[in-house]
Amino acid sequence: MDDPSKTGSEPWADEEVEQTGAYLGSGFGHTSLDLTSPFPDPGEHRRLVAFRRLTLALGNELELAHRIQRAIREIRHILEAEHATVFLYVAETNTLRTRVHDGEKVHVLEIAMGKGVVGQAAETGTPLNIPDISAYPDHDTQFEELLGFESRSVLAVPMTSDEGELVGVVQVLNRRGGGAFGSDDEKLLATLSQVLCVNIEHARLYTKTRRQLDQLQGMRQQLEKKVSELELTYIATREVAAALGPSNLARRIGVLILSKLQYDGVLILFSNSGGSCATAMYLTRDNDPVTQEVPWHGPLMNDPALLRDHLTQVGKELGERNTGPVAALSFPVNAYIQGALALFGDGKEADLPADHRKALSVVLSTLVGGFRRCFELQSEQHEDRLLTIGRTVSSLVHDLRTPMAVIGGFAQILESEQDVEEKSRYAEGIRDQLERIERMTEDVLSFARGDIRILPEKVYIRQFAATLEQTCRTVFAASPVEFKFEIHERGAARFDEHKMLRVMANLCRNAVEAMPDGGTCTVSIKREGDYLHVAVKDDGVGIPEHLKLKVFQAFESHGKEEGTGLGLSMAMRIVEAHGGRITLHSTPGQGTEVHLYIPFETNGTSKK
Repeated sequence: MDDPSKTGSEPWADEEVEQTGAYLGSGFGHTSLDLTSPFPDPGEHRRLVAFRRLTLALGNELELAHRIQRAIREIRHILEAEHATVFLYVAETNTLRTRVHDGEKVHVLEIAMGKGVVGQAAETGTPLNIPDISAYPDHDTQFEELLGFESRSVLAVPMTSDEGELVGVVQVLNRRGGGAFGSDDEKLLATLSQVLCVNIEHARLYTKTRRQLDQLQGMRQQLEKKVSELELTYIATREVAAALGPSNLARRIGVLILSKLQYDGVLILFSNSGGSCATAMYLTRDNDPVTQEVPWHGPLMNDPALLRDHLTQVGKELGERNTGPVAALSFPVNAYIQGALALFGDGKEADLPADHRKALSVVLSTLVGGFRRCFELQSEQHEDRLLTIGRTVSSLVHDLRTPMAVIGGFAQILESEQDVEEKSRYAEGIRDQLERIERMTEDVLSFARGDIRILPEKVYIRQFAATLEQTCRTVFAASPVEFKFEIHERGAARFDEHKMLRVMANLCRNAVEAMPDGGTCTVSIKREGDYLHVAVKDDGVGIPEHLKLKVFQAFESHGKEEGTGLGLSMAMRIVEAHGGRITLHSTPGQGTEVHLYIPFETNGTSKK
């Protein structure tokens, strides 16, 4: 509200009338009251100009308080009053309220309906013009007492909406130059009050709409945050599901944090079943992950300062250049396994943004669940391996009975046999059985260990094929099966020659055993793109449809009384360890084809 001491202003000048009237079109651009104009009524002309002036003045304001302040200045100027006030109706209290500034602070004045000039005008819904306020019996003096202002004449006009509802009251005090407000002033203020009433309703609608838009904006931001959290949860869950073990999981989550939160480095530790050491993995954007076993102590989980110092030291050992982590967090995986995470970059932990804290909370929650899953899976695999070893030993003992029985029989015959040739034949039989036992034992023990390591080397395809052919013709010399070798590649490739010879010999043995009455085993080798394609084809008995999906499973054997059921399972593991694949096509009564695809360039790896 304006200070009465600063409300003095000059009446409208003719230039203002001309400038404002020019906006109204032809017939309104005169600079003096001309009774020959299209609107000869000076009061009507004055109201039109005032209407236009106030409308233009309020059109640039959006906020309610700004519109009212601007309206007070314009109304005071137009009515040539010393002071103007706008009271707004408050339905909850059935009062009229305004704000007054005394030069130091803002005061809220509240007038009851029917009380004083303002209350009467509001209650009756009609303008109230008091030429001499001192003669008015129900004059409310709050305003004068607060500002030290003496009222002489008062004009109050109610503001009502198009629906007839009370919006407020506009009041002007003391016409400048003395005298009272006239009937033209009443009509003029009534016109201006309706302009202001419309603007107040528009401002309230604007405020309400803006508040709703702000709420919608807040809801949109919350929704975006929620979607971002759900997306991060989904990505983290996907990484957990794809992880092959704790170290692989730590690497995947570290890469995720670096991509989403833009830090320089991530350090993830997880202890080894409550022991005194932990696996530490340090990741940056530009370098490969660095993994190292580091000391670990349970009390670090409960002491943030010790944990931070420890992670800082580990980070330095693994190549981190910053003085300390931006964030250092610990997390329990289960009763025996604990973990910690550190983020390295610019800034301090206190400056960690709220959205980063939320994202870390989501990622850590998923990481903990992933570690639990990995360690539970490891435990299950350990139990399964123990069970497998038991089955393996049982299978080995069972399979050894036949060759051992043959060896025992040959040994008894040798004791009594005098013929040198017969002794030689039986001795050769014993050697064959011993070699068979050795092969069976090697296959079973390799499978039981569950660890197939390959050592790739440069292998010339022609030489590899010649060695395989010689092996097959020697081992299966007594078999009625004919071998055909079709070699279409003369170059060299990188793979583990020893293990691939075992795979091929095993496949050839399967082919021979599938053709007890004779047939043809065809071995072909050729290049297909970046892969070496090796195929073994026979025209034997084939494999029944219901067993095709099981032939690569351990301990599954079809039609072999003495088989361990590990040949094709071991073959698949060896091929996959090379980064290749193996497929099988078989038709009962027509034969079987096994196809191997291994990369020409194989890196050293292992298959578990």
